[in-house]
Amino acid sequence: MKRANMKFEMARITCGALLIALCLGWSGCGDDNPVAVTPDPPVEMESGFVTANGVSLHYLDWPAAKENTILFLAGLGNTAHVWEDFAPEFTKDYRVLALTRRGYGESGKPATGYDTGTLTEDVRAFLDAMGVERVTLVGHSLAGDELTRFASLYPDRVSKLVYLDAAYDRRDMLGLAEFMPVDPDAPVPDLSSEEATRVYLQTYQYGFWSDALETEMLLSRDDQYATPPLVFLETLVASTEAEPDYSLVTAPALAIYTKESPTARVHDGASQEYLAAMAQWYDDISRPYAEREIARFRDNAPRGTVVMMKDTHHYLFIHKEAEVLETVHDFLSAE
Repeated sequence: MKRANMKFEMARITCGALLIALCLGWSGCGDDNPVAVTPDPPVEMESGFVTANGVSLHYLDWPAAKENTILFLAGLGNTAHVWEDFAPEFTKDYRVLALTRRGYGESGKPATGYDTGTLTEDVRAFLDAMGVERVTLVGHSLAGDELTRFASLYPDRVSKLVYLDAAYDRRDMLGLAEFMPVDPDAPVPDLSSEEATRVYLQTYQYGFWSDALETEMLLSRDDQYATPPLVFLETLVASTEAEPDYSLVTAPALAIYTKESPTARVHDGASQEYLAAMAQWYDDISRPYAEREIARFRDNAPRGTVVMMKDTHHYLFIHKEAEVLETVHDFLSAE
């Protein structure tokens, strides 16, 4: 792996630790004569590009002939491909799109434009280019900033919003991570090959794996698609200046938060001292922060709904796909 790719992968791993910090410790009858139902044929995924807001943006499209459109926005470090397993589950009711933000994957990588305001205008310009006037937005992690900004600026263009562990004010994120204990015995990441990277990420970053994560990992190791480290860091830092104002989000909005043990993915060789330090950090810093953020959304989003999911990962839509799908479908189908 070239040095730039290794730096990028290390940055993604570091960001994963930061994002985990946001959610640590949060913590019918059968028919006797069933009628055979012929399922709808699967909608084939298409890949495309549009020039929007001056940059080439890559997107995935499941072009079902539906009146309504749903757009999926990935978290920091990910691309539209992270939705490959989850997004097709909505093609029965929607034309489904997934967007890769500037600087990532197959999208263009300009030197500037990684602040929330510009990224939000990228979303608007993308929807304009695709001829989508009104949309349901689903965002994971950092994409929550774009959901909030878009819904605030263009309320008439938003049907509903779904925040997947995404509704946070990230101005305190770096301070939160600053006090997170460092494990002196943590394994050194081995990113020397595809297999080594896969094993490290599956074992220490996620604790599970999927086809979508496999595609994301392969893209991150490809020089043509790997995100420049400075772009990654600029996006992360800009997110700490987003200042989301949920009082301006007038559309129905669902915020799903994760709840996980503070030691859920600590490696087997961790010392008792480190485990105790993690538990203390969770009690003193992480949990109060998460409680404040949940209260901020619940108290300020006029039509907001909060759902807590226990024993799950920041990538909840992969880790507990069936449960998240049921919750999101119920929310979207409600009047």
